[in-house]
Amino acid sequence: MERTLVVRFSTAILVLLELYHRLTVAQATTFLAVWAEEGLKVSTLADRCGVKPSTISHHLRVLTTRHIRGADGRPSGRQG
Repeated sequence: MERTLVVRFSTAILVLLELYHRLTVAQATTFLAVWAEEGLKVSTLADRCGVKPSTISHHLRVLTTRHIRGADGRPSGRQG
């Protein structure tokens, strides 16, 4: 169990380091809240982060887009 937690935390840190120059503190907080307890409802995440559900939804859209798209905004692995 501890090893799994360390691996998950390491992965989270690597993703944050990859995105650090494009994330706000609020977005990083949302990312870590989702990482810590996957599967929570948006309303629950909002309560835990102290923001509105619409803010969490926005952060999740931004985080998902940044994770799956390259620096040029195109889906990863796509050329030209």
